[in-house]
Amino acid sequence: MAQCLKQSNRRHGQKRTRGLTQLRGRWNIICNVVPKFVGCYTHVVQRRKSKSSNEDIKDFLFGVYSSSSNSETPTSYAHDSTTSTVHPIGKKSTKRKNKEKHAKSSTKDAQFIALQQQHKERMSKMDELVKARNEQNKVEEMKIIQLKDHEMLCNMIREKYNTS
Repeated sequence: MAQCLKQSNRRHGQKRTRGLTQLRGRWNIICNVVPKFVGCYTHVVQRRKSKSSNEDIKDFLFGVYSSSSNSETPTSYAHDSTTSTVHPIGKKSTKRKNKEKHAKSSTKDAQFIALQQQHKERMSKMDELVKARNEQNKVEEMKIIQLKDHEMLCNMIREKYNTS
């Protein structure tokens, strides 16, 4: 597009330079006429191949292309103005997208930290269970005399604190 601007400005010499919006406006005017010309030209070429006279070709094509509301006008050559032009991303939208990416990654970090805490809690509970099982195994491995002594001490503690 920049080359078109330069060429247009060179052709007009010292006259006022045209901006991008002026050229777009001019293109919108031209792009409605050019497809009709291309369609008309292809019809002329086809009719000449069929050896029609120039007057017959002119009369036929004048009837087809004289008004834009004519239903016989082919639209296969028409410029598609519904397609959007691709524009580069601006600074503000780039910043916004970067912030969104950062926010997403920070939530992932928070989720990861929460999972780590849950894992630590589970591991501490597992350690407590292992210690309790070890104590239970120690009691089972006691000799009969040690077991009686242990039972007697437990009974004394229960009596002291009035627990049944």
